[in-house]
Amino acid sequence: MKANCPVQFDGIDHIVLRVTDRDRALHFYTEILGLHVERVIEDLGLFQVRCGTNIIDLMVLPEGGRLAAEDARGLDHFCLNIRGDMDLMIEYLKVNNVPITMGPMEVY
Repeated sequence: MKANCPVQFDGIDHIVLRVTDRDRALHFYTEILGLHVERVIEDLGLFQVRCGTNIIDLMVLPEGGRLAAEDARGLDHFCLNIRGDMDLMIEYLKVNNVPITMGPMEVY
């Protein structure tokens, strides 16, 4: 049965990732991937990074805060759409000491 939802969806606007190390997270998204910080909300410890038409929010855990155990986290993974040579990207990540634990893979 089709839902009678009164709105239409255009995609995901943003995702919020909790991080324990602000500098490490910002280095990865800005220096390695080349994205840029679009907005900072210091009171929340929130750094918004522009990724195409979407936003990745990096929310820094408070001092002493810890992430939930991996099997208790609500997010398994998220996927970025990219264009370009995947082999070159893999080599680039390796040169920049970014571990690849799974993938890459084409899903659609």
